Amino acid sequence: MKKEINLSEEDLVRLFAGAKRKKADLIVSLALFAGKALFVFALILAGYTVINFPAIKDKVAFWYLNDIKTAEVIVDQPGVGIIKTEDIAPTDVMPDMANNTIRIPALSIEAPISWRVENTPALVAKGLANGVIQLDGTSLPGEKGNIYVTGHSSNYVWAKGNYNSIFAIIDKLLPGDLIYIKYNDTVFTYKTLDQKVVTANDLSVLSQTEDSRLTLVTCWPVGTSYKRMVVTASQSSPSPENNIAPANKPSFSTLPGAR
Repeated sequence: MKKEINLSEEDLVRLFAGAKRKKADLIVSLALFAGKALFVFALILAGYTVINFPAIKDKVAFWYLNDIKTAEVIVDQPGVGIIKTEDIAPTDVMPDMANNTIRIPALSIEAPISWRVENTPALVAKGLANGVIQLDGTSLPGEKGNIYVTGHSSNYVWAKGNYNSIFAIIDKLLPGDLIYIKYNDTVFTYKTLDQKVVTANDLSVLSQTEDSRLTLVTCWPVGTSYKRMVVTASQSSPSPENNIAPANKPSFSTLPGAR
């Protein structure tokens, strides 16, 4: 025998009013949660920006100068028409630079190089405070094989040194971009081949090679040591055919771990 449920008009009003209150409470709870999440995200973003300010500044400056400023300038070239200056290939001029220096014109990068730095945290950190380092056990300019050079993509804003974000924008290098290294009074020119991101324990980037190449490496993403950004370049001058066999054979168990 079924019981009939009789609801008065007042009962229906109370029932629907309760449902509306629950819905309103749920909306308020979701809004509060979203607000807290946004606040936490803003704090994290602000902290990341402060800690990695030099690297972020370099990235913003490169973006402005190359994607915004350059695009505003046009040239009327006879027989070609209106073209952007960013489409004009740079002239290959051998730079005047000091010994033990690396220069990357496309990124406006220039820094001293410390040679034959052993792969220990203390020595790596000391070398990176003064520029970039070539890892001991890899080839040197003028030798066949793989020259491994690493530099900071970022470092703590309070860390001493003028090169804490020297490689923050090496991901902007394009195939064909030139890299110069002056070693023993000779300027060696390397032409960029490609880039890739590898895991932090990928020792293949330290492997010796049959050709004469330069490998630039930095921690990635900027502000972390989670992975590595790797740019490879091949020697174009002097002729690599005159390079000698490397004096050392690489034997490594880890990649340098500085940020």
